[in-house]
Amino acid sequence: MKVIGVATRVGGGNLDPQAGDLAVTAGWGHAGKGGVTMPGKGKIILRPYTPEERAAVEQGLRRWASARKRRSLNWASRPSTST
Repeated sequence: MKVIGVATRVGGGNLDPQAGDLAVTAGWGHAGKGGVTMPGKGKIILRPYTPEERAAVEQGLRRWASARKRRSLNWASRPSTST
């Protein structure tokens, strides 16, 4: 299994589950009508990316842009169906 992230404590230090460091309190979702789960507000804490994260994001953006360009070219090269 590949590591995709490391859990860290805001402000540094060791994680303490007894102190609630691993508690899910951000409101990720709630029950809606008919058993549908509605998204919650969530929570984001901005932090700088590591060099490895920046490289992965840049690689993903390059792949996305390349795929988008291919789709655009494929669409543009289709024969017209109008009469």
